[in-house]
Order: sequence, then structure tokens, then C-alpha cells
Amino acid sequence: MSETRVEAPSPSTLYERVVARRLDDEALRWLIEGFETFDRAGGELTLERCLRLPTAAQRRRTERDVWLRTIAACIGGGRPVPLAREVASRLSIFMQRGPWREWREMRDPPQHATDLQRALFGAAHASGSKPPQWRQVLRALEVVTDSPSNDNEAR
Repeated sequence: MSETRVEAPSPSTLYERVVARRLDDEALRWLIEGFETFDRAGGELTLERCLRLPTAAQRRRTERDVWLRTIAACIGGGRPVPLAREVASRLSIFMQRGPWREWREMRDPPQHATDLQRALFGAAHASGSKPPQWRQVLRALEVVTDSPSNDNEAR
């Protein structure tokens, strides 16, 4: 008889549940364990660390990667490397010569924005001032190349 191992949700997932006010047994257990660790540490560790929360930079990168995958879905399938290059190119154009120049101070994209423009807006907002390079996009699309050689171009 084989055991089926169920992985516990990540701290990021549990954090999202708490923020969304969807408390369940797993989220409550996570909060209690984190606060107990914080209490035992006597102020030597931050609550963020005790709860194993991602840093602000990690949260921004995660948000950016979600938007990059959304852009790729809007563009459509294709081989990973050309798709990553296309996503990076479109985001770069959007940020440097496109609507981002006018929209960057907005909290949300305008109502008339297309789904692709909304995804580009989200990625630009999460990326800061510099759009990611195509290799970063490739990693966000969860495709890892073995080496930087030209053999990967065929992918």
C-alpha cells in the first residue's frame, strides 16, 4: 500500500487566503504556528520571517510573472523561446513607446484597454522602470533552458 503525500500550501498561498478573508483550518494553523514562533523568539525574529512570508521583492516578482504568463496567453502559444522573446518585446514597446507613458500614474488601466493591454499594464506596474529580458520571461513561463546556446532557439 503506497502513501499519498499531500503537500501543504505555501506560505504565499496561505497569506492570500488570509488577506481574502478565506480562513480555513490550514490558514489558521499557519497563523498560530507563526505567532507561536514569533512569541518564542522574543522579538529576535520578525513576524514576516516567522510566518515565512515572501519579501516585498519576491511578491513583486511573483506578481510580474503572473502578468507575463497572462501576456503569453493573450498572444497565443508557440515555442517557448520565440514566445518569451515576443512577450519581452511587446512589454518593452508598451513601456517605452506605448500607453504606459500616459498610464503609469493610474491605479488601473483605462476601461477601454484590451485584455492584452491590461496584462501589459500589470506587468509594467510590477516590473518597475525596466522591462524584463526575454530570459527572465522564459523563466516566468516556467521553461528552463539547459544552456545559453543557440540549440534552445528551436524550442
